[in-house]
Amino acid sequence: MFQYLSKTYVSVGLFRKAFGKYKRTVLVLAGFGFLSGILGGIGIGAIIPLFSFVGGQNGGANDPMTTLFKTVFNFFGIPFTVSFIILALISLFVFKALFLFMANNMNARAVADYNLNTRNEL
Repeated sequence: MFQYLSKTYVSVGLFRKAFGKYKRTVLVLAGFGFLSGILGGIGIGAIIPLFSFVGGQNGGANDPMTTLFKTVFNFFGIPFTVSFIILALISLFVFKALFLFMANNMNARAVADYNLNTRNEL
């Protein structure tokens, strides 16, 4: 058992030595990934109120997602109509794409920097 703990300790040490400089980048990338996932989930869930309009309920459904959207729309004084729901869906997916773009850009820069530093050390 101690043999596995020793190997784990050595592995963590090597990981810190190699990637310790990128701690902030890894945390920001994790945050971008989390926000992107949340926005994607809300965006997919936002289809439910849209279906309530298509189904002829005119937004009268009582599911949690429709209730959430009604509450948010009322808070901001936005009418709860099909056009504004579609606009909200588009906005959510655009923000998700923006977060993914920034995360991919940051990841590419970190990888390039890591490769450059590793080559210089060799």
